[in-house]
Amino acid sequence: MTNIGFKQTLTHIIFCLLCITGSLAVIAAPSNSSTSAQPQIDYQKPNPVAPMFAAREYSKDNDAVGIFVRIAPGSRYSPEQLGKALQQKFAKQGINSHYIGAQANMGASKVDFFVRGVPYSGYGLDKVNEGIKLATESIRASHAQSR
Repeated sequence: MTNIGFKQTLTHIIFCLLCITGSLAVIAAPSNSSTSAQPQIDYQKPNPVAPMFAAREYSKDNDAVGIFVRIAPGSRYSPEQLGKALQQKFAKQGINSHYIGAQANMGASKVDFFVRGVPYSGYGLDKVNEGIKLATESIRASHAQSR
């Protein structure tokens, strides 16, 4: 197993545990909900509890890469600057993407990408192009399979 594969697997396991324990919750039932109503997710509204979950869900619900950025305090980039720059990189390759939330991190800045809910996670700013490449290959492969 490659180091990247192990990292992705570990991130996915931790993510699933957080979802199961209720530590990540961004889904809210509509006010006029009934027991059969589908939950609604507001991708545009910042959610300080679970922006990573929102990015993952966005990638599952849309034909796009979900991007989640964690910016370390004192970074020369704002979360918005980095999120928009990453969206532009995907757009130049003809791939839709959507930047969801960002939060200050006590450690180093990191970027997570999601394609169809699959995480490509934990890329430092020095390795972000590797994540972009993997996410791009993944979404193109999913497009080829759906034809």
